[in-house]
Amino acid sequence: MKKVLNFSFLFVIFCHLLASEPSKYRIINSDKLVAEKMSDEYISHLTGHVHFFYNDIEFHADEADIFDKRKFVKLIGNVHVNKDTLSMTAQFASYDKNADFLFLKNNVRFIVNHSDSTQSRFYADKIEYKRDKGLITATDSVRAFDEKNNFKAKSELLVYDQKKGFGYLIRKPELYISGADSITIRAEKIEYFHDSGKIVGLFDVRTFNKDYRTKSNYLIYYKEEEKAVFSGDPKFYSKTGNAVSTQFNLFFANNKLSKATLIDSSKIKFSSEKNGEKDNWITGDDVDIFFSNGKINQFIAKKNVESFIISNKNNKEKYLENHTKSDNLFVNFDKNNKIENIIVDKRVSGKYFFFNNQNKSVDK
Repeated sequence: MKKVLNFSFLFVIFCHLLASEPSKYRIINSDKLVAEKMSDEYISHLTGHVHFFYNDIEFHADEADIFDKRKFVKLIGNVHVNKDTLSMTAQFASYDKNADFLFLKNNVRFIVNHSDSTQSRFYADKIEYKRDKGLITATDSVRAFDEKNNFKAKSELLVYDQKKGFGYLIRKPELYISGADSITIRAEKIEYFHDSGKIVGLFDVRTFNKDYRTKSNYLIYYKEEEKAVFSGDPKFYSKTGNAVSTQFNLFFANNKLSKATLIDSSKIKFSSEKNGEKDNWITGDDVDIFFSNGKINQFIAKKNVESFIISNKNNKEKYLENHTKSDNLFVNFDKNNKIENIIVDKRVSGKYFFFNNQNKSVDK
């Protein structure tokens, strides 16, 4: 049995067909409605500027099919879905009222409006939304933007728990933190927390920046503390120096790298002047590296310190080579990343070699 109706009769017939739950359906507009009964179920076909509410969710589309008994809705073309703080668009969508489950595909955009007036935006080929759990799952060509924490990400799979404000990305995830010292993070899995801005990278973690890059197995970035903790065989690389340790922390000031702290079994290889070879090295239990405008301006090494440093390599008048052991070591650089001075402190032993004006060597 099939009935073709103009919109002027829409409300009367539609409510009659769905009399079992009239409060759950409310049609605002449709150019045409075709109602038919198949087996023991009424199916309503709406076409043209479709706009209705179903289970307190607002739907817009070019076409929609509503299955009465199954409590199921299918929408095609220019789909818009709105519910409370959520807004979605796609070219196809379906909604299962029994499972409270929404599926969207083809050019999907999913927006979460937070109480702090910021947005989280997700784009993908497909997005599933389990409304009762507040769980968003996006797959294929996924892109995400977090306005509050100023980052964007991409992957092939993203899961975001709207109620907990927690999400993770897998399958070639990449996350980009914007700022004065922007950082790109890649890993096997990246987790993030919307409220605190904390980011966790797990397994084969790599970060990239215009001035440095890192490798490790684990990363925790604390936005509020402006601190990043690297562990699991971490390595740090820059134009002027490379470093390894059991753990190292990076500290930021106004999103710019200001300090690196190497903890336990630390070693640094560095050049003594701009664009020079990294033929100097320092080892120690703990090493602090201080930066200014992306350049190293000081090393401070503590406990069981050993170093081999050459300065003024291309100037025999000022050439200095030393291999020392001590409790503390301070190396300061000038604005051109050239060694300015070296201070060795407490329980010092080792060898110094330099050329005097007569080009003779002296050992101590």
